[in-house]
Amino acid sequence: MDGQTVAITGMGLITALGRGVGANWAAVEAGRTALAPASDPDKPAWLQCFARIEGAALPEDLPTKLLSQSKFLNRGGVLAVLAALEAVAQAAPPEAIPPGERCVYVATGDHTQVGYEFLYPATKEASGGRFREADTEKLNKATIEKVTPFFLLESLNNNPFSFLTALFNFMGPGTSIASLSPCGAQALEMCARNVRHGRAKVALAVGTGSWINEVTIYELAHLGLLSKARRGPASFRPFDRRRDGFLPGEGAAALV
Repeated sequence: MDGQTVAITGMGLITALGRGVGANWAAVEAGRTALAPASDPDKPAWLQCFARIEGAALPEDLPTKLLSQSKFLNRGGVLAVLAALEAVAQAAPPEAIPPGERCVYVATGDHTQVGYEFLYPATKEASGGRFREADTEKLNKATIEKVTPFFLLESLNNNPFSFLTALFNFMGPGTSIASLSPCGAQALEMCARNVRHGRAKVALAVGTGSWINEVTIYELAHLGLLSKARRGPASFRPFDRRRDGFLPGEGAAALV
């Protein structure tokens, strides 16, 4: 593995604990948790104790040429852009580095569209609420009128990759990785490999995802992976031998 020395020069982070690396580190040092307490006695605690990011939105000063593409970014895509903006601003890569020597690897784990909520209004209209008896002709008409034609674009995992390469003019090696839990580490490894072997002078690794869709939470729970959340937010014990599973959330991290 002889070659260029790899150095981290910029970091970006957005989670339910805060926006920015500094805000998140301060929250960790203070022992804070961003998990929501269970408030509905009729629902299991594990379905309510998740971490949601409030107020995450793309900046208003995006380049005009990217405004139309920004509409197709799903929740994880928006978080990826916010984390990457912080990391690239901190690193400030030299303008002299050619676009072909700047690489991007984006790890995506977004489940925002898994529940297909966007189909609910059309399905309800076609069935009158009796979903096993939908009228197919009514369903076709209602779908055309009530479902956005861009739903497929919003679910594509490579949207954040495409957007970030255009936003920062990083046109070297890169791809979108969608292997769930390992993909963030894989994106980082690919970036380091490209720098070390001289295929890129600067690299951006981004990991992003949103796992707080109810369908996703039910699936994780029935696979036996989630904590039972018997102690509410205090059930989050990632380094404790009494840990009985994890609790879902959303966020994004970026390294240059």
